[in-house]
Amino acid sequence: LLYLDNNQLTGQIDVLDNGPSLQTFQRLTNLTNIDLSHNNFRGYWELDALLSSLPNLDILILSYSGISVTTSNARRYVNLGLEVLSLASCSFKVFSVSNRAMTYLAQLDLSSNEIHGHIPEWIGKIGRNQLSILNLANNSLTSSIPNVYKDWSELEGFILNANQLEGKVPISLNKYQCLKVTDLGNYQLSETFPSWLGDLPNLQVLVLKSNNFRGASVTSSKVEFLFQRLQVLDLSHNGFVGQLPTNYFQNFNAMKNVVGVNSKPKYVDIGVDYTIVDLSDNKFLGEIPNITGYLKSLKRAAFHKEDSSTHLMNIHLVGIQNSVGIHCPKSVVSTYRNHNLKVMEMGRMRMIHMESRGDGIWVKNFGCSWSTGPS
Repeated sequence: LLYLDNNQLTGQIDVLDNGPSLQTFQRLTNLTNIDLSHNNFRGYWELDALLSSLPNLDILILSYSGISVTTSNARRYVNLGLEVLSLASCSFKVFSVSNRAMTYLAQLDLSSNEIHGHIPEWIGKIGRNQLSILNLANNSLTSSIPNVYKDWSELEGFILNANQLEGKVPISLNKYQCLKVTDLGNYQLSETFPSWLGDLPNLQVLVLKSNNFRGASVTSSKVEFLFQRLQVLDLSHNGFVGQLPTNYFQNFNAMKNVVGVNSKPKYVDIGVDYTIVDLSDNKFLGEIPNITGYLKSLKRAAFHKEDSSTHLMNIHLVGIQNSVGIHCPKSVVSTYRNHNLKVMEMGRMRMIHMESRGDGIWVKNFGCSWSTGPS
């Protein structure tokens, strides 16, 4: 095992074909885990050369290490038993074709790199039924999301935030009963609300912000109670219209059951210790539902539209004033009063304004360092 993560280590390390560092690794034939993440190293590592030299390696984590990772894509079969490959922010530029043959891969994090072009069709073969986390956020991926993920029965995190993809949410995701996090924010997806996402029994985080979704967000489903385990819902900056999805709020049982003021919800096992609902910058109508006040773990709720100088409600919404039992930031309260909004009792909820951001906030919270076991 080689664990040097989360330090301030510096220095030049080059792992290239026939280089001295590679020769050193070649002598460590029993090495199974390497984690150099979150350091300040320098150097270039040739991925396939390294993996070919370490046949027993199960885990390779170089995320935010300062190391730049390259691949010549000259070798299609290297270390078929690798289980975790985390290369976030490693200046990686292309998909490595050697990943295709890694049938035991459980976590693949290539986020915050320089990968461009289409997502390859063969990506659905990575890990087969072992893959639990796929994180390709913050790259320059284009075209549509291929609908080729039929084998990922254990998938828990599908994170492609902040790319240049378009089209629709791949319908193949509806088969993944283990799916907990779906983050497709900051894209150009264009369709009506994919209501089948509500059928996923374990979904805890759904981020579809800053896309071109349109139409009503409340649609029919074969499941009576949708989104019961949901903790984070972000549909902001889209083109949704009609009534607020109040039936979703009524079903948010996971947000209601919190033991103690400062405790985490018991159901959380992906590292989330707060709840966010953001429906801002749409064209919803109607009232903010009363049930919102009884979502005990709710930390942030945004139903408004905002510009550079003030916080503006969606023009047809009625919401909250600072009445008994309600605590709102002064800047928000003053805006609400300007719209002559209806006074509503909201229990003990503390309304906290949250600015919508496009910098991959969800990706930072949900990476390959999740705890997927019981909290």
